[in-house]
This record gives sequence, C-alpha cells and structure tokens, in this order.
Amino acid sequence: PPRSTLFPYTTLFRSAGHPLEYTQGPYGQQIKVTDLAQANRALMKMLDEASPFGDYSMLNASRRSPEEWRQQMMMEARNARLQSDELNKLFANAENLDAALLNACASKMGGHVGALLNAARLAAMAADGDPALLDSARLLAEAVAKMLKNANDLRNDPNNEDARLAYNSAREEFEATQCMLNASCSGKLADEADQRLLLAQAKIVAAAVAEMGRQAQESTKAMPDSANKKALATQAARTDATGGQLLAVSRTLAPTIIDDACQGALLNAGKQVKASNGQLLAASKAAGMGGAEYKDRKSVV
Repeated sequence: PPRSTLFPYTTLFRSAGHPLEYTQGPYGQQIKVTDLAQANRALMKMLDEASPFGDYSMLNASRRSPEEWRQQMMMEARNARLQSDELNKLFANAENLDAALLNACASKMGGHVGALLNAARLAAMAADGDPALLDSARLLAEAVAKMLKNANDLRNDPNNEDARLAYNSAREEFEATQCMLNASCSGKLADEADQRLLLAQAKIVAAAVAEMGRQAQESTKAMPDSANKKALATQAARTDATGGQLLAVSRTLAPTIIDDACQGALLNAGKQVKASNGQLLAASKAAGMGGAEYKDRKSVV
C-alpha cells in the first residue's frame, strides 16, 4: 500500500549506552525522534493528518467494510493496552529501569495508535460509517500522548511520588478511553439525558472533594511547621486531584456509560476518590485536627 504519513512514537526514553533508534511505522516509514518534545510534535502531526479533511491518497486503499475497520480499531486499542501493561510492569522496578525495554513499549504503542487512527478514519468516512469513531480514536491517541509524557517524567525521576501519581492518573485516563472506544465501536451509546445526569453527579462529587482539599489547605496555615503539616498539605492536593480525575473520566465515559466495562472504569475512579478521602482524614487526624472540624470533614466524605 502507499506509504502513510501517520507515524508512532519512537524513542522517548534514553540513557547512556542506549543509542537512538529508528522505528518502523505501520506502513514502513521510518521516523527518528531524539527527545520528548519531538515525540509530542510527531503525535500532533499524526493527529492533524488523521483529520477527515486530510489527504485520502495517503490512506491504505484496501477495501473493507466499516464493521471490519471497527474490529481493527478494537484490536489496535487492545494491543496498545497490552503495551501499557508491560510499561507499568517495568515501572514496578523503579530502581532498575531498562531504557531499551521502555523504548520498545513506547514504540509499539505508537505503532498501534497509528494503525488505530488509520482504521478509524476509514471506518468513519465509509458510506455507512460513523464519523464519531474518528473522534474516539483521537481521544485515545491524546490519552496515549499524555501517558507517555508522564511516563517519561517518571523515568527521569523514578522516586518522585508526584510523578508516579501523575503517571498512574494518565494511565487510568487511557484505560477509560479504551473502554469508551470499544463501546463506541460496538454501538453502545447512552442517551443525552443519562450523560447529563452522570456529569452532574460527577461535578457534585468533584466540587465536594475540592472543598475538602481547600479546607485542609486552609487549616494548615495555623499549624506550626512539622512533618504532619507537610503531609496534610500534600494529601489535600492529591485528594483534590482525584476529584478532578473522576470528572475527567466521567466526561470520557459519559457517551458510552451504558457499557459494563465503562461502568467498571468509572467505579474504579470513584474508589480512588474514596481511598484518597480516607487518607486525607487520616492525615488530618495525625496533624492534630479534631473536634467539630474533623467531624465536619468526615461528614463530607
């Protein structure tokens, strides 16, 4: 088939002794990426050229039905998820990260994203295709970009807890987006009323969590400097972030929330909020907060 300008990430992770590599894209093209900034620009170009107004002559011209392209989309998303799982396993050993294996995971994920976007464009532009499929694929590509950027930050500072939390959050968003894409490909779409209800509830929870974090941050101002004060301030910020994460996941999943896997992903995000709230309460108590103030915070939880 003709060579496509769609291309994946290549070498995002480098270390001494691991030279830069060329990687082969879905249609044989070779792109050299020397740093994260170039990788981000590569993805933006890939997304731009996956627009419905791009050059159709660059697409694979093999004839398939929209259903076959949807199956291809789900397969590529599933393979990207498998590489994400491998990436996560590598980060479990933060003291001995293998740059070559990190590079391989990033490159393979990029290849699957490139093929996914190509399949989505063909599925969307067919006579009886659904243009929304391309939007779903673009959202997944953006989620991969965010996850790999945060993975690179964690690679540079593997003992930074905030970097790890950011990576885990981005990975959760990617997994939610994959659930949404699979459900979209299967035609499991919620009506607008259900979507509005879900988002309204998510906003209420996120607002309550944000208020808890604000109150905790405010209460630390009157506390003497101590490790417990610092821990409370840190946990307040993290708890606020989980509320924002729940809202982001809800927005991603709302169009397909009738799907069981999407409901499971949303429940998982809710559990993260609940766990973080519990940690905030524990940090509040350790910092000496008690009486009515502690009871009020507990009632919000």
